[in-house]
Amino acid sequence: MCGKKELEMEEIITKKCSKCGEEKLATKEYFSKAKNGKYGVSAECKVCKKARQTIANELKKTQPKIVKEFNVCIKCNRELPCNILYFPPDILCKTGLRNVCRECGKDGHFMENDYEVKHFWTVEEEQLLIKVYPYFLNEELIQLYFPRETLKSLTDKAYKLDNIHKTEETMLRKHRLQSERYSGENNYNYGKPKSEESKIKQSLSLKGKYVGENNKLFGIPKTDTHKKNLSIAKTKLARWKGNKNPRHINPLNGELNGRWAGGIKELYYDLRDHLQDWKKSSMEECNYKCVLTHGEFDNVHHLYNFKNIVYELFEELKLPMLKTIGEYSEEDRDLIYNLLHSKHKYYGNGVCLCKSLHKLYHDTYNYSN
Repeated sequence: MCGKKELEMEEIITKKCSKCGEEKLATKEYFSKAKNGKYGVSAECKVCKKARQTIANELKKTQPKIVKEFNVCIKCNRELPCNILYFPPDILCKTGLRNVCRECGKDGHFMENDYEVKHFWTVEEEQLLIKVYPYFLNEELIQLYFPRETLKSLTDKAYKLDNIHKTEETMLRKHRLQSERYSGENNYNYGKPKSEESKIKQSLSLKGKYVGENNKLFGIPKTDTHKKNLSIAKTKLARWKGNKNPRHINPLNGELNGRWAGGIKELYYDLRDHLQDWKKSSMEECNYKCVLTHGEFDNVHHLYNFKNIVYELFEELKLPMLKTIGEYSEEDRDLIYNLLHSKHKYYGNGVCLCKSLHKLYHDTYNYSN
């Protein structure tokens, strides 16, 4: 109990700094330890001591260095050449080099003849890196701006400087160059034949790797923009381009198609060429304008399908549908043309439509009535 009372009654000791004159607690927090000092601490406070040392160090840096040919190591007492190969640099020392040789210091060995002193970044260099780093590859930066740096040192410095990054365009250029660098003959597997067994193993190992729940995008709905970007990417791959398209590998067009009905023959084109009077009458009725937009028109549209008119025509004449009109006799041709004109008079004039609306109509309702 007596000891506790003594501690409670103990006075708080303060001390005045000999430099700044400020009175502070005489503890290790504010003063350095000193055996011979009053209260066991130094005369000046830590703040003043640090400021004094900083000024002294700055003066030492600006002072001209003493040039020596040889220097003696204070540990091993050997006389060695006074250069960075044998002594580590220290700008606070008089010679600009420490007095302990590299073998006695933390290096443990002398340096080779091609050794260079480590380069420290200046403020100007850091600002330049922040400005140009996003737009150039690291190889280009070394070649143009920072010849002393390595690829890793540039990446590490960029990470420390507010974590700056390359632009998307620069990254695309980087990946393109990497693919060119390691493709073709540059690939270590180039020209090495694979056995059938290794091909099967590789195929089995990749099958189902990213299917279903194993895919990181599983269950995430795709936006319209994402779908559009996927479509563009697949188009650029050109997987089904040209002769690789299934329509070319196993075509079902023309006579190979089960719905083939003979196709558009030259006969149709010739019959259409003999409808000039009908077209002129239709245009006059529509006042030479599109009936929907009231602007310019491109086509005269049949209100009754032209294909049906042709079928009815040959059924009534009981003539076969040949490929060209020239395959018929002169009498048959006259019969065909006369009946064609009378059929168009019976079904009436057509209507004028612009190209876009005419296409939209047939895309929607096909080429039948």
